Amino acid sequence: MEKRPKYSGGIETRTESDATNFELRRNYEASQKLKKLGTLIPVAGKKFYHGRAFEGDEFSVNPFFNNADNATGNRNINKGETVLHVAGHQTAREFAEARARRKGTMAEIAEMEIPDQEASFFDCDQDEEDHNGRTEEARAAFAESFPEPVTGTVLSMEDYKSLDQNAFRELIQFAANTPILPEEDIPKFARILSISEGGARKLIGSINARSTVLRARDPHVRMSKHLLSMLDQKGDVAIWTTVADRDGKTKSIHCPINREFVHQWMRDNHIIGIKCSVNSATLGKPVFDAYEIFSLEDVKSKEQAEAARESRMRIFGGSSLRVFGLLNGRESRRRAETPLTYLSMDRRGTPREFIDSAKQVGPKYQQLFEADAGVKEGFTIEEHTETALRLFDASYKSNLPRSIYDFGRLCLLVHDIGKSVARQNDQDQEGYNAMFSMDFLKDIKAPKELVDAVPLIITEGMEAAAGTILNKTPENQSKLWITSHRIAKKLFGIDERSPDYQSCVKTVYHLCRALTECDGGAYTTFAITTRTASGVKHYNGSTRYAQTFRSNSNNPEFIRLKK
Repeated sequence: MEKRPKYSGGIETRTESDATNFELRRNYEASQKLKKLGTLIPVAGKKFYHGRAFEGDEFSVNPFFNNADNATGNRNINKGETVLHVAGHQTAREFAEARARRKGTMAEIAEMEIPDQEASFFDCDQDEEDHNGRTEEARAAFAESFPEPVTGTVLSMEDYKSLDQNAFRELIQFAANTPILPEEDIPKFARILSISEGGARKLIGSINARSTVLRARDPHVRMSKHLLSMLDQKGDVAIWTTVADRDGKTKSIHCPINREFVHQWMRDNHIIGIKCSVNSATLGKPVFDAYEIFSLEDVKSKEQAEAARESRMRIFGGSSLRVFGLLNGRESRRRAETPLTYLSMDRRGTPREFIDSAKQVGPKYQQLFEADAGVKEGFTIEEHTETALRLFDASYKSNLPRSIYDFGRLCLLVHDIGKSVARQNDQDQEGYNAMFSMDFLKDIKAPKELVDAVPLIITEGMEAAAGTILNKTPENQSKLWITSHRIAKKLFGIDERSPDYQSCVKTVYHLCRALTECDGGAYTTFAITTRTASGVKHYNGSTRYAQTFRSNSNNPEFIRLKK
């Protein structure tokens, strides 16, 4: 894995500063194998450009732009996925000039910046001849790269509640060595599992997405067809494929492919899009260096990236080094294997590892994290906490300085730690969250500044931030600023005379909002929760705050809350 300069507390994000961005080691190893085979094209060392006719505003990548289903009126190939078209500089220039001539305006060419240097494109232009007898090597790499069909499927809350767990476990065994499942089997599986046909379709589609690739004569060609089908089809993707029966006779069957499962595979392996030659109607010729970026949140224009760095410097420039010192100071280095180890310079813990490590601090914390959260969804404290942490990762890993991001994860880890005891005593949870988070921080030998400030952030700070998100009034804004001033003084040990004071107050303000977005968002349809016991994933069904968070939580300095 590429060595990067050691992080020393600057404004670099986790994505920019961390060379270990893969959550699972097996995905990193599979990705390296697929790159050697030419299946994946690394973005490192390459430049990508987007060309367009000038439209009166500076070009920027909007993660929520929609050009799927021909919403823009363009006759392009993406009917089912929102993508950003990029290419080499020459192609982007020719395209921009051709479009500009048609519209009578200027040509505009924007260079893209992809912070994740482990990212890659899937090469859909390869065919069987390109693999030169390395098909089995590719098959093994694909098998290593895929999630399991069932644990890689996200069910609705309703399907999760009605799911027959015994039948589900049998399906896990069945999926390990199952043939491809046809569309016609969906009603049968729905009855067996006691879920909706939509849920059964997802499960069957996940099995098929994996099986069709691993059983294909050329796995690369089959996966290319899946990805191109996703571009060409809106809604659920279905393909025709040929299978052999027990007598060796072949037949064609219509089988669904779970789009979400393929997206998960792409995310797990840092695949942000595809390389796909196209016949350009604008240029009137084939284009052989065309790329389609699926993950719009993973790419920015050069101007956007520079503006984001300037924004981080303006808000966090005076605080990121101070937070880094609190998390990685001399006292911290004496710690053994504790949760803060996962915040250190050399190790990145997943939300699940982070919580498991916290539970090992003592039996008391295991009980607190495994307790019922007391919500209608039936979450435990650790399930809700993991969901909030994953939302925080998705929304802020590439947008906050690494030290602030690490500190935010620590706050979210303990934000509901006393909730179950508060419920048992029929009292408000803030006092218990503050008490148990303070105990926890002392037990992991956190610096006194963290012991004093974190309980305030997760109670008064997040409460004040909720007011600014759910009801944007001047009074609520003022309350959060006043609270942020008080917390900043405790956390950083400074007052108004310090040159970094305003930066430190802004850091607390923005962090409280970010934490509150992810805490509240974990109960909405933005979020996916993984059940600890079964590993089943499901969408959270609450729409109570979903629209409120969509419209009010968007801090213009950072990306919006997303799955």
